[in-house]
Amino acid sequence: MKRETRRKRGTAPFFLAMMLALAAVMSGCGADRGRTGTETTQAAKEQEPGGTAAGGTGTETTQAAKEQEADGTAAAAGQETGTAAFTAPDGSSSIELPADWVMLDLGVDNWFGAVSADGNDGMFLMQFPKEGEDLLAESIGDVIVLVESSYGIDHMRDTGQPEMTALEVSEAVTCTMEDEDGGLMDGYVVYGKTDFAWYAIAYVSVDISDEKIEAFKKICGTFAEHAP
Repeated sequence: MKRETRRKRGTAPFFLAMMLALAAVMSGCGADRGRTGTETTQAAKEQEPGGTAAGGTGTETTQAAKEQEADGTAAAAGQETGTAAFTAPDGSSSIELPADWVMLDLGVDNWFGAVSADGNDGMFLMQFPKEGEDLLAESIGDVIVLVESSYGIDHMRDTGQPEMTALEVSEAVTCTMEDEDGGLMDGYVVYGKTDFAWYAIAYVSVDISDEKIEAFKKICGTFAEHAP
C-alpha cells in the first residue's frame, strides 16, 4: 500500500540506522567480517559527521565540517565543490564525492558510506563478490531483493540510468527507504555488475530533486573497481 505521508529526518541518523539494520542481516549470514554486532554498532556511531573523512583526522574533520556549516559552504550533491576519492577499506572500489563529505565505516571491508557535512545527503556503496567465502548473493536479482527488503524500499520509479564505464548497470530507480522507526527518506539506487562483483550504489537526501539525482548520476560515473 502506498503511503500518503512521509516523515522525513536528517540523513545522518537515518542513514546510520539503515546501515546498522543491514549489518544485522550481514552478521546473521556470517559475513560481517571480523566484527561483532556491538563492535559494528559502535564503529558506525563513531563515524557520524565529525568522524573519519577522506584525508583528515577525526578532530580535523569535525572542525572543518563545523566551519563549513557555519559559513554556509557545506556542499550537498549537485553543488559546486572540490571532490575526493572515497575508497572501500579493502581498496576494491572507489567513487568521487564532494571533498567535505564524511566517510562512514560500515564494518564490512568492501562496503562504505558517506554523508555530507550538513548531514542532509548521504550515499552507500555495497559490493557483493561473485566468488569467495560468505557469499550473500548469487545474482544481481539477489542483491536487489536484499537491498529492497533490508531498507523497506517502495514507491520505485524509473528516472534513467547513469552513464558508467566501469559498471554494467542493470537497474536504477528513485524510491523511498524506511528506517527502523518507520521514517521515510527519498533515494536513488543503482544496481550493476562487473566480472568481479555485483554492486548497489545508493543516494539518500532529505530534499531530493531531479537536479540532485542528475548530479548523483555524474558521481556514479566516477565509480572505479580495483579488483584483487
